[in-house]
Amino acid sequence: MKNLFEYATKELSQDAFLRWLIENWNESDDKELQRASRGFLDFLTDNAYSHLDYEKAKIVTYAQVAHMDITIDVFPDKDKKLHDIIVIEDKTGSSEHNQLVDYNETLRKWKNQKDGNVRDIHKVFYKSGYLSDQDDKGIKKANEGEESTWKTKDIRDIWKFFKDYTNASSDVLRDYSRYIERLHKADIGEIEEGNLEKLLPFEWECLINKWYPVSVLGKDEAWVSSYQGRYVSICYRIDFLNKGVYKRESFTGGATLEIFIREKKWFSAVLHHSFKVPERDDRAWNIYDIENKDHFKRAEELRNELVEFINNDSSGYFTKVKKDAFSCFGKIKEKPGEIKDLKEAEKLIKEWILWFRALVANFDKRGNTGTQFKPLTTEEVSKMTVQELIQRSVEIAVSKGFRLVVIEEIEKAEQNTDRRQDLEEFLEHPDWSENTLVLMMYTH
Repeated sequence: MKNLFEYATKELSQDAFLRWLIENWNESDDKELQRASRGFLDFLTDNAYSHLDYEKAKIVTYAQVAHMDITIDVFPDKDKKLHDIIVIEDKTGSSEHNQLVDYNETLRKWKNQKDGNVRDIHKVFYKSGYLSDQDDKGIKKANEGEESTWKTKDIRDIWKFFKDYTNASSDVLRDYSRYIERLHKADIGEIEEGNLEKLLPFEWECLINKWYPVSVLGKDEAWVSSYQGRYVSICYRIDFLNKGVYKRESFTGGATLEIFIREKKWFSAVLHHSFKVPERDDRAWNIYDIENKDHFKRAEELRNELVEFINNDSSGYFTKVKKDAFSCFGKIKEKPGEIKDLKEAEKLIKEWILWFRALVANFDKRGNTGTQFKPLTTEEVSKMTVQELIQRSVEIAVSKGFRLVVIEEIEKAEQNTDRRQDLEEFLEHPDWSENTLVLMMYTH
């Protein structure tokens, strides 16, 4: 039988399951389900209800009260109004986006109501995936100065609870537990890679995290997420302001290459932008934000320059984009079509990221005297790491309109003398007549 939760992968589906599980706290016809329900309350609250008298208690769940995913009222005595509140912020793949601070304010008002009926509050950030840096920052910010803090439950914590129910008599409980087991196996690297169509978003996320070597990421910002269980998004952001010719600007800005895995085996990519004025704590994500704010006037000019640069100097990767385009600059022109295997997918992702880094580096260098590409000396190349040699080669390729046609993976490239010599010779004596360039990368 097919597993329901391999199809119901959105956050609302997980919301529904969690409410269903908790609402079975007094299920008399299925003692195993009742035990799981009561145990889950203790799992969420670090055993706060291990001594609750369920014969006298009452538990009720609600969805989307004050925009909070799940709210649970726990009445120790069903005949009295005094109760505890458990709030669950539920995630599958997306990250926290300044929600928790707002929820704190709502919960504080509930706790301080004159009738004094709220005894205690438990806050849970529940995510059937990895906690991202954005999650960590949001939770840390939300917990500052709070008496009741947000507790986190990620895929590893969740698996520890549900591993006891993979053979449960309840079809729904068993399916969810086995779904969590599959996510757990992806987390530890046990993924069936044969059929790409059957890979879950979180499995793609685990694979891509494995593919991202430090040599590719460098010091730039990158993240992977499976948005609401629908698709995987690989975001790779580079700030191009406060560097090079724009280092005196009063705002920061950057571009993000977002790679989507659609329908499990089709890849597409979009280039986004954003600008930020730190002292105002203000960010512009699209052209309309920029046009309507005086302090982003220079940002609008710069954005137009970047659009023109991409249209003219992106080696034909991007479709032509309009200067009034909303949010993004354009889409990758060439559709790679169906990805046949994971090796092909890995190669494509790395090629796009290398190209994007080179594009932004070239944009930052334009018009800055002394930074135009030129042959390097033997002494200069001898001091460069393999990663630096690769990146410099890519930047030259893009600046000259070369196409990135091959990425050859090499294990431990630092020890491969022939490959390093190839790169050094190219940088010392670049052959500008060539219209292609073979690039070398390695993975750990």
